[in-house]
Amino acid sequence: MHACWIVLGFAEIVYFCDSVQDVLDPSSYIEPEDAVYWPFSNNNEDAHKHMNSEQEAKLLATQNDAPRITDMSTSQFDNLIRDGQVFVVPNISSEWEMKDWDCNFFSKDKEFRTAEIQQQYSNGADPAIVPFESGWTDKDIPTGVANQEAPALAPFYWGIKDVQYEDAAFHSWKKAMLTRVQKSFKLPHFMAPGNLAFMRRTPEFWFGKPGAGAKAHMDTHVGTTMSVQLAGTKRWRLRALDARRAPYLAMIYVDGDLDSTRWEPHYNITLSKGDALFVPPGFVHETLTVGEGCASSVTFQFGNPMAVRYYRRFFPRVRRTADIHEAWPVIQGWATLGSDDVALKAGLPFTKAKSKARDIFKVVDTNKDGIASKAEVSRLLKSPDDDHSFTWHDLNEDGQVTLSEFEQGFAFWAGITHTAVAETPRKWRKYQLQDMVDFNIEDLPRELTQKMWEWAKRKEHKKSEL
Repeated sequence: MHACWIVLGFAEIVYFCDSVQDVLDPSSYIEPEDAVYWPFSNNNEDAHKHMNSEQEAKLLATQNDAPRITDMSTSQFDNLIRDGQVFVVPNISSEWEMKDWDCNFFSKDKEFRTAEIQQQYSNGADPAIVPFESGWTDKDIPTGVANQEAPALAPFYWGIKDVQYEDAAFHSWKKAMLTRVQKSFKLPHFMAPGNLAFMRRTPEFWFGKPGAGAKAHMDTHVGTTMSVQLAGTKRWRLRALDARRAPYLAMIYVDGDLDSTRWEPHYNITLSKGDALFVPPGFVHETLTVGEGCASSVTFQFGNPMAVRYYRRFFPRVRRTADIHEAWPVIQGWATLGSDDVALKAGLPFTKAKSKARDIFKVVDTNKDGIASKAEVSRLLKSPDDDHSFTWHDLNEDGQVTLSEFEQGFAFWAGITHTAVAETPRKWRKYQLQDMVDFNIEDLPRELTQKMWEWAKRKEHKKSEL
């Protein structure tokens, strides 16, 4: 097998392109090194303007900033998202109506001031639920974390996106409020038009005085997150989910669990007014309001494109991490080209899966030229604007999928899935295979998930000793 140099966002990484040998055989596949795959820089001079000397000295001692891109093109953006890169786009909200929506604005606005907000990440105490107009910035509830670098105070959250659903948390939230929010931002010029609908469905606001922030945790979102700083200064600490040696059916990165010990983030990013941070799915993250004054931000999720190449390159850990389990059926759809074969849910051994892949490829390759074009894949999926499946299988990124590439992409997914299911105790395998529509691993009883977690931890420890 010979190696190729493929540009992954900001870094050049040795990656496969051989079409003959089994470069995606799960038994020999090695994920990219985190430290190489996700580069960082230390050039965020703007954030330092909002720090006093003591804060700045502490920040500079630990800061690993994300790359900042001021002149973004659509193609560059799409590739960064597909690769699962972390990056910042400054001044993204300069033309938004909500660009100056600071904490004081929400407290005084005639329409928003009666909406209730809730403190999150409190230390077992009943979270404060108060309207914006209540003087909420004076309410201090500790997070209870022992780590001195973590947020000491609980932030406030306004999940106005939930007003779209029947089980919306508060009667004080009105659909007119969401409509106003939806009209108060613009889709960045470098993002595909289809993302506007995603963003209109997913806005949520976070607020915090200095020292407040979200404890380290991982969300179950399968798409990329964009967080825009509207006012104040906020520090984000992030790292990707860890490599795994055993299948975890219990959540690993539960809110705050990482704060009981000193965790090591890969990125330490400070956002100022107008900065937009893009975070791939499956990232542990923590926030902290720094500098002076209350900070406000708005967060969205979007799905065009998806972080397909990131999911593929780190699929061994993704498929073994319950925190990102909502991505499992999505990835299955990409790898199998939407096959409704129930037997595939449990995957297949790698060699057997390659044989199965050849049968599927015959259906896709309608002109029988040995290549699956993007148009052929789109026709099979009946989705002309969805290129996620094509991206999963286009291993060398040349705009076409050969039979060898399809065999590798399909069998890689099938082999890793097969191993994850087979290694799971038989009594728990059903949870690996259930649809994620009416079932969610998060809802399993805590007593059961504790047993699952302890089993996986022991198995992982044994494997590490080999």
